[in-house]
Amino acid sequence: MTATTMTTITTTMTVITTTMKAIATTMMVITTTTTITTNMTVITITMTVISITMTTITTTMSVITIIMTVITIIMTVITTMTTSITNIVVTEFKPED
Repeated sequence: MTATTMTTITTTMTVITTTMKAIATTMMVITTTTTITTNMTVITITMTVISITMTTITTTMSVITIIMTVITIIMTVITTMTTSITNIVVTEFKPED
């Protein structure tokens, strides 16, 4: 083999090695990007679950508020009836002058 052939082979091997390093680096970048994408998907799913939970809590609070309003109305009616009954009793059973 001549020196020129050896130089050509060495240069070719260097180019192949450099290309392989570039491919390895690209594969690492792809792996990192895939990991980031997976993490973003997990974060998105977590945020969706949190959003659903918050909606459920809000709905529950609305139902509780409605129940409390109904209880307040019932208590008001009971108080009004009690007052009316008391007034009737006081009026009917008051001593005559």
